[in-house]
Amino acid sequence: MDNNLIKYLDYGSVNISGAILANINNLGLTATESVILIELSYLKTRGINFPEPQMIVDMTGFDTKLVFDTIHRLVKKRFVAITSGKENVDEYSFTPLNQKINQLLEQHPDSKIEVTDSIKDTEEESLSNRQELFNNFTQEFGRPLSPIELETINDWLTIDKYSTKIVKLALREAVLKQVYSLKYIDRILISWKKQNITTVAQVEEQRKNYEQQKNNSNNQSTDLPEIPIFKIKKE
Repeated sequence: MDNNLIKYLDYGSVNISGAILANINNLGLTATESVILIELSYLKTRGINFPEPQMIVDMTGFDTKLVFDTIHRLVKKRFVAITSGKENVDEYSFTPLNQKINQLLEQHPDSKIEVTDSIKDTEEESLSNRQELFNNFTQEFGRPLSPIELETINDWLTIDKYSTKIVKLALREAVLKQVYSLKYIDRILISWKKQNITTVAQVEEQRKNYEQQKNNSNNQSTDLPEIPIFKIKKE
């Protein structure tokens, strides 16, 4: 058998439902999202359940940032989910996509699945503001964000209802303390939420009060009267 044919067969194949291919538009998938979905599905058949984005960059020639952003959107729009497989190893699940296609098939052929409801931000923040937030994290961390990190930040905005400005401030607090951890930033956000701090002005007011209390404490310690030292004579 010809070596090229052997290599061709070794690549294997991926089975994509015709229902998905015929309803890409109805599902609300973009061309880029569709390609990356197919690549993720193909890699899964090869036993690579949670590929590094760089693999998809190499396979498609897409820009690295485009791949990261697209995977993030696929998770955010509930086309794929990140689950724990064997030995608690992360993997991409296509169950949400199958559920959407089943929903579509139960409806009339011309009807569309409303994917915007699941991703609509209650504060109606623009996509550009959200994208800028992801860019801020990438710049401060000095590396691309992982899909799980992207999902965590997205959950802050869509589930916890934090504004992008508040998250940016929490990121700044962490950077000032040189702690580059989403868990640390999450604790900052939780602390602010418990104190009903929801605006930039309130964050600044809290910082001002903290600095003032700190300065008062330092002044009190330096303003203590000097205690005279007496030499006690021996009788």
